[in-house]
Amino acid sequence: PTPTPTLEPTPTPTLEPTPTPTLEPTPTPTLEPTPTPTLEPTPTPSPTGEVGGATGTPTPTATPSPTGQVEGATGTPKATLPPTDTLSGSNGGGTDNWRIVLMGLAGVLAGLLLLTPTPKQIRRD
Repeated sequence: PTPTPTLEPTPTPTLEPTPTPTLEPTPTPTLEPTPTPTLEPTPTPSPTGEVGGATGTPTPTATPSPTGQVEGATGTPKATLPPTDTLSGSNGGGTDNWRIVLMGLAGVLAGLLLLTPTPKQIRRD
């Protein structure tokens, strides 16, 4: 025989209040403006009459500062690319004519097998 288990009550939990958090405001960040770059033009060399190598540098252009606005799309592609989804069901230019031809050949073969007469067996006594 096994001993009967005794039930011991579990202690009742006590409620301990949690301390309330204190709110510390974060300091407001200060914005420091960045200086705008100035473009210095490069002096153009005066012609001397001699033939020299290509030493020109492209003229610098100022890039516009971002305004945060969405601009429209510019330009269109020259050619529309074919779809790359292989599970879409249509395969573009191909057709399923080979299935029709295969079904026709299967029908002709079945017809020949059904309509071909069986050879008669000769009984030998």
